[in-house]
Amino acid sequence: MPLKIQSDPTVKEEGTDTMRAELRRNEAAVDSELCLLPLIQEHPPLTGPLHNLLYTTTNEAHLHPTNGLLLVTRLDGPTPAIARSLVDKALEAETNGLWGRAYFDLRNTPETGLKIGDEWIRNASEICRHLGFETVVTKTPELSPPVFP
Repeated sequence: MPLKIQSDPTVKEEGTDTMRAELRRNEAAVDSELCLLPLIQEHPPLTGPLHNLLYTTTNEAHLHPTNGLLLVTRLDGPTPAIARSLVDKALEAETNGLWGRAYFDLRNTPETGLKIGDEWIRNASEICRHLGFETVVTKTPELSPPVFP
């Protein structure tokens, strides 16, 4: 599947002449165009940015095609077989559940800007531990050796 839609200088839409020049563009990522399929009958503009009314939405009920947005994701890998295996692994996890060991690397830094990241990682490790995963938390600046399990 292609990644991009190239710019088409022949597309002329009403109202675009008043847009700032840097916004007067019509190239796009294929993924972003696919997510707009529920709006196809409304003919959204091809030129310029579109305001995403669902940006930062966390309510799953709002993330439905009837609200004008189709959730689109892209799986990628160095080969098509590896990309397909990601789907197979996800289906297996949905069927059989997740299992394994969870690894977390904390910096244990006093730096204000980085401390919050450590806290997020620490909280994630506690959630994994609570869910029953064997959880390994590294609290040193050194990297784990290549033979680490």
